[in-house]
Amino acid sequence: MKKEYIQFYADIANLAYVREFLRNIGEYFNLTGNQIYSLQLAVEESITNIIRHGYTGRSRGKIRVEVRIRYFKVIVRIIDRGVRFDPRQVGKPNLLEYVQKSKAGGLGIMMIRNLTDAIDYRVTYRGNELYLTKYRKNVAFYNLFKRYREFIRFCRRILPLHP
Repeated sequence: MKKEYIQFYADIANLAYVREFLRNIGEYFNLTGNQIYSLQLAVEESITNIIRHGYTGRSRGKIRVEVRIRYFKVIVRIIDRGVRFDPRQVGKPNLLEYVQKSKAGGLGIMMIRNLTDAIDYRVTYRGNELYLTKYRKNVAFYNLFKRYREFIRFCRRILPLHP
């Protein structure tokens, strides 16, 4: 499937356009309301972090959000040229400590992890690339289907072909 994308300047005011973009794509491809909302919230939190931390003290940078819809999953790629930050390196927060010390903030990455099924991060010639994946269908069925395909490939390699 061809990827859909939106590109904009790193400004909090542009988050409304991103939410609308994700909602339109989600509705067009028959995602559930919960899936759309989860993606919107995870992407919005990611972009807010990029704007607040990645572009701090810099001139207006650009952010690109690409969406690919596959049969079993939705992949959102967020590309920026801000300060590098790999969210996979952040450990799980101690929630009891947050409550006891009345800490504010710092739970965004935990929220993104809970709203998505997979997170990946890469640095490429385009800049920082954050991948957020949300499964569309039953994950158990998807994993079973994936193992079945791997088994078929394995069988084709080891079994001789007969004319």
